[in-house]
Amino acid sequence: MDGKGRAAHIGLEQPKTMTLISLAVDKTMPELGRTYHRLLSATAHSAVHGLTRMLTPVSPNEGRPGEALAAVNVDPQRLAVELVVGPLTAHSLAKSIEWYTGCDMSNLHGPANQLLSTWARIGE
Repeated sequence: MDGKGRAAHIGLEQPKTMTLISLAVDKTMPELGRTYHRLLSATAHSAVHGLTRMLTPVSPNEGRPGEALAAVNVDPQRLAVELVVGPLTAHSLAKSIEWYTGCDMSNLHGPANQLLSTWARIGE
């Protein structure tokens, strides 16, 4: 074992998870996979943080020091830009599965491209 949570190995060490994610997303742009993983991880593990980014403090919450009442302050364009990683990653994963395994995903590409085009229009 090489530290907590690391698998024991004989010979060459297996690639790290982040390296595999980066290669699966785009071999020519390894930072893209790392960035998507961080964004998705932040969303999955920090839902409260993600939601608070969309709130604007309105006034102190009387009787509860350190708290504030807030209102949702977000628009469709901002959400489209910040959340495009979800459908983009899903479609990219499907294309990678198609490439790696030979599974026919052709029925998915048309609807996925239409969804991404709509998403892009909202994000303009």
